[in-house]
Amino acid sequence: MHATELQAVFDELQRLVGQHRGQVWQPSRGEVVIEIGGERLLISPGGAFPRVHTITRRPKQPKRPFSFQGALRAHLGPRLTRLAVIGGDRVCELEFGDAVLHIRLFGRGRGVLLVNNTPVSATDGPTPAELPPLPPVPGPPRPPRFSPQGDESWDDAARRWFGERVATTARNNMRTGIRRRLVREVKRTRRLVRALASDLDAAERAPILRAQADVLACNLHQLTRGQDHAVLPSLEQPGTNVEIRLDTKLSPAENMNRLYKKAGRLERSGERVLERLDTEENRLADLSAKLEGIEDADLPALRALDKLLPKQGRGAAPTKRVPWDTWLGPGGMRLRVGHNAAANRKLCFSVSRGRDWWLHLRDRPGAHVVLALGGAQSPPLEALLAGAQLVLIAARIPEGTAADVQYTEIRHLRPIPGESGGRVRVAEERVLRVQRDRSALHGWDKQDQV
Repeated sequence: MHATELQAVFDELQRLVGQHRGQVWQPSRGEVVIEIGGERLLISPGGAFPRVHTITRRPKQPKRPFSFQGALRAHLGPRLTRLAVIGGDRVCELEFGDAVLHIRLFGRGRGVLLVNNTPVSATDGPTPAELPPLPPVPGPPRPPRFSPQGDESWDDAARRWFGERVATTARNNMRTGIRRRLVREVKRTRRLVRALASDLDAAERAPILRAQADVLACNLHQLTRGQDHAVLPSLEQPGTNVEIRLDTKLSPAENMNRLYKKAGRLERSGERVLERLDTEENRLADLSAKLEGIEDADLPALRALDKLLPKQGRGAAPTKRVPWDTWLGPGGMRLRVGHNAAANRKLCFSVSRGRDWWLHLRDRPGAHVVLALGGAQSPPLEALLAGAQLVLIAARIPEGTAADVQYTEIRHLRPIPGESGGRVRVAEERVLRVQRDRSALHGWDKQDQV
């Protein structure tokens, strides 16, 4: 606010002198609102637009009030006794009995409360021992950038002019933040589409694996345990042979069943992956179109985008990272994988519910995995197998190696007294013998950590 603008507004605000002081608000560190004679006077020494004028809307209070607001309420007298611009510059004072609110609308901008000429509080930090001297007035007065229109007063004109600029700045800041989040979301969705396409390519191997299992089924009598591969006649192309890799630790029949099971998992996951891929491709196209049109988006469209996009990211309020990974699967099922002993303990005994299902590597240290279904449901086998795969992955079990995974409901776990780690006592234990195979996680998506 230029000195000429400030003076013009203050000349009109002299009507408030002698009026009763009402409530005091401090909606932000750099803004104070004082109710005088039923009107609300905004005093904003800092920020992008230092200014003083009345406002019509009741300001919002922060959840944790600032100390400067408490000092104003404690020391300001019951009536405004003086309102003046100091030295023809961007400095003004509001006097309430023995207390004076000294406002400087330049530089960093600052408001200081003085009681009997002694500083007792400031808007932007520590209270100065005394007011620093005013710098020289910077040249001749500049003409006002706004003036009353129609029946407006100077106070009305200031409220309108600064209100438009504050709204424009807020809208531009919102646009910048939304553009940044849109770019991040487009990149994330593009990576997800590529990963789903890769999963779909893997699922297309199901017919090949099933055909190999059929070949083994017809030639089990020719095979022995310990073979690492077999070359057998093809059933689909007579006169040609098929080379099939075998697990030397399994019998021929077990190798056959392993191929049938893997083919079945890939066939089931392929349908889910295809549906998810179609959804994410449509979402990617929609996000890309919104990003292209962000410059022309009006305020309602920006607000709609703001609600649609995740808040986490640069420029957003930081959120506390939880100490576990979260995977979402079909039907809203959720798997959580603890990062460490403290996270395992919190996950089991503070976050999860009694009917959630717990999985862990049997008789060995490892991550605690919790399957949350919602309600008292029995866990589908596919969900348990996906959770078991996460147990094996967290324990770094090699691909193709089998291990025992214990599981039970959370309500059957008990912490061990005096145990600071993540070890627990387990009742009604059940055991799955699971082979490390990442394809069992098809249809499960790891979520961004928040």
